[in-house]
Amino acid sequence: MITDRQLDMAVLSETWHRSTGDVLVRLATPPHYTAVDAVRPDPNHGGLAIITHDDFTRSRIQLPHVTTFERLAMRVTIDVSTLVVISVYRPGSTKPTLVFC
Repeated sequence: MITDRQLDMAVLSETWHRSTGDVLVRLATPPHYTAVDAVRPDPNHGGLAIITHDDFTRSRIQLPHVTTFERLAMRVTIDVSTLVVISVYRPGSTKPTLVFC
């Protein structure tokens, strides 16, 4: 999907990758793009990645530890504009609880 600079950024969930630099993330990251990722504690499921074009300056934002969902945040800057991107994924198909909220 990210070819010929059609997209500046992609936010992916359920990546199922086992470590940073995993082949699954590398295959999803074309030349001139960089991936920032979050591996799920159970590496056989879940996982998040944010892939951005190398024209952007990016820095990961550390978020508090949570147990009811996966999260990944980064600050993306190009020229003088800055954008904060947050990916939230709540695994499972059960109704959210107050702990999640």
